[in-house]
Amino acid sequence: LSGEAWAQFRVVESLPAILGDVDGDGRVTVLDATYIQIWLADIPIPFELIESIADTDGNENVAINDATCIQRYLANLSCPEDIGQPVSVVPV
Repeated sequence: LSGEAWAQFRVVESLPAILGDVDGDGRVTVLDATYIQIWLADIPIPFELIESIADTDGNENVAINDATCIQRYLANLSCPEDIGQPVSVVPV
């Protein structure tokens, strides 16, 4: 490929993450659900929320249901089985 053709491509490495670990501390806790609730209330949180990590139900939309899914996961109730599992996130 020519130099111009290569300019169209950008190599982006994905970062390891855990689905539901909204604050990025390496574990899924009730604080992660709380951060989703705070973010939904349009109150600033101390980091940039990565929506693909917060979207625990996989519907491509962060909503109160995602916080509820984390709470259900922590209470060992039925929830999306991917919560707490590693995912790859492409930084923006």
